[in-house]
Amino acid sequence: MNSYRFNYIITIHNKEELIEQVINSIIKCCGSNSYIYPVLDGCSDNSERIIDNLMEISNIPIIKIYAENVHELLSINKGLGEASQNGKGFNILLQDDVVLNDFEIESKVVKIYEHLGYESIGVLAFRHGVNVTLLEDTKELENIDIIESWYGHGIVDSILPPGHIVKRMVGVRSPECISFFAINKIGFMDEKLAPYTYDNHDFSIRCLQNGLENYVFSINYISDLKWGGMRTNPHSEAQKIMLRNRKYLYEKHKFFLESFDFDSYSPIKLKPFTIPHIEIPQYGNISLRIATLKFRKKLKFTFQLFKIIFFKIKNINK
Repeated sequence: MNSYRFNYIITIHNKEELIEQVINSIIKCCGSNSYIYPVLDGCSDNSERIIDNLMEISNIPIIKIYAENVHELLSINKGLGEASQNGKGFNILLQDDVVLNDFEIESKVVKIYEHLGYESIGVLAFRHGVNVTLLEDTKELENIDIIESWYGHGIVDSILPPGHIVKRMVGVRSPECISFFAINKIGFMDEKLAPYTYDNHDFSIRCLQNGLENYVFSINYISDLKWGGMRTNPHSEAQKIMLRNRKYLYEKHKFFLESFDFDSYSPIKLKPFTIPHIEIPQYGNISLRIATLKFRKKLKFTFQLFKIIFFKIKNINK
């Protein structure tokens, strides 16, 4: 496994209350050929000082990168550009509100890529995945067939069991894994989609255009709803940006998608499966499983409540 390099690229904006926990979780995952790249995106709090303290005590290389408050997409490109993409390896992309809770992530990633083919995978998402369709009337790209990791927020009913993997047209971060091969073949994220929303879609579709497949793998991580700035304090122009990006993607990928074999990506045909030698987490007795499902339903209700409040505020400001 040492022949594979791992770059952990974390986009950070004023997350002093959480960033130590985030980076410590990454350090626990790191092998002997791992590097951590915190992208400090216009941070004005103590995030950098906390990272400096971790750099002094960590035996894992931590290389700071600076961005000028450009938001997630441009920060990701900044990190990808400064981290080495030579040889064989993987970029693990994370936001500053994601705590990894599976410390065997590197061995599992290697097993997935070696089983399915290192040069066959475009995006390996750990949060959720979607298929897309073209809305001819409004000339937009629309999400369908959403499947979410067991460890996600409970926003959909279609749940990917722990330790299982499934194919989707688009892998949605964060976290997610993109190999050096995919970056060198496909390029970086399309910055016309900045600052965010639907920015995952373009890279995944470009992977499909180049013969690569995208997957979702259910790996253990924690990302509480209240941790995410976009979720608790959405950008005032978020809905306009989303609509703009959906229309942009429609125009950019229309000709490819018009001839795409959507039927082969039907959830009826794409069943979750397991990878040899990756152990499936066990959840003990049935009462624990029921408790977990109840917790997911609570998360789903909370997420829907956030959406209702957001749209009410949006309508008031019109």
